[in-house]
Amino acid sequence: MMDMKTFQLCLILLTRVYGAQEARILPHPTATVLEGENLTLSCTWLGSADIVEVLWNENGNYMGSISTQCYVTGELSRATKFSADCWGNNSFAITLKRLQRNIHNNVWNCVMVTGGSNITSENTTIYVQVGISSVAMLTPSPLKVLADINVSIQFQTSLGRPYSEMSCETLGEIRFADGQSEGNYTTDGMSTTLGTLTLSPTRDNNTVIVYCTASNVGPQFNTSKVIIDVLYSSEEPKCQHKGETVKDVIRIQEGNELCVTCTSRSNPPAYYYNWTTPKNMSVSSSNLCIPHAQMDDSGLYQLSVGNIMTPTNGSTVEGQNSTNFTVEVLSPQPQSSKTLWIAGVVIGGLVGTVIFGLIAICIRKYKQTRKNVSPHE
Repeated sequence: MMDMKTFQLCLILLTRVYGAQEARILPHPTATVLEGENLTLSCTWLGSADIVEVLWNENGNYMGSISTQCYVTGELSRATKFSADCWGNNSFAITLKRLQRNIHNNVWNCVMVTGGSNITSENTTIYVQVGISSVAMLTPSPLKVLADINVSIQFQTSLGRPYSEMSCETLGEIRFADGQSEGNYTTDGMSTTLGTLTLSPTRDNNTVIVYCTASNVGPQFNTSKVIIDVLYSSEEPKCQHKGETVKDVIRIQEGNELCVTCTSRSNPPAYYYNWTTPKNMSVSSSNLCIPHAQMDDSGLYQLSVGNIMTPTNGSTVEGQNSTNFTVEVLSPQPQSSKTLWIAGVVIGGLVGTVIFGLIAICIRKYKQTRKNVSPHE
């Protein structure tokens, strides 16, 4: 890549061939520098006439000169602010040291002094880039938001030039609905950049962490993290009886235990449970238990549940839901005739066995008695 000195030499050779008479300042038309850094301006004589010196002006004010013998006069001789150099071939340079934001938009030019005339260059404008020093999160944390309603978070940079680029990251899944940024400019051309990120939270997002970054010409800065707490209303309760999911009907025998356990997902958790039963029982928990169900416990059972959601910005909302099922308490079943017949047979068999056993014992004793009796008796 051609450096500035080589470029100047090429210009001089072309000018001398074609006879142009020009004082050329570079960079042109804008000289960009980062705040705190040095900036070098060069002035080259593109003509055949001999020059005596080059004059330098800032905003129309004379700042000093450099002679062909590289003698420096005026303000340019202040080593803390400037340095001067003679590159040869009618090219001269000055370096402005450690530039600050207050010289932004200052205009410089150079004047080539020949034996018979002064040739002034075009103007070049100083553009001082200023890196931002921070980016702040304007949205408080934690941020409580309602599910399925878009929410925006905002963040803003410190003053800088040029306009900052921004981006955001999340820890946890959440859908981005929109993102935009705008610059708020001050009178000296500095600006703060305001970013707005719009999110679409759902009840499946739970807790999400968001932070944003910004940078322009310096290092990248991060905002503090915002914890987004997604609030959602109570879902329809899910109930179980004896480890099985309750669907429509629970059937139990009279005298058996009826215990139903229910849960309802929500954020924040439900603050009330209320059962409606055939006997108008007062139950205010998620579980219902009847130790010995009776026939009049049959009927419709309904569980109502609710929670209170208070977003950071907005009004309090109450979430409600419910579920219901039917309980059928069955009376003990009468024994069938077949069952009674079998029982009679079994009992009769047992009785017969006992009787035959007794008869056998009596016969055995009778025979024994006959053997013991004398034949003469």
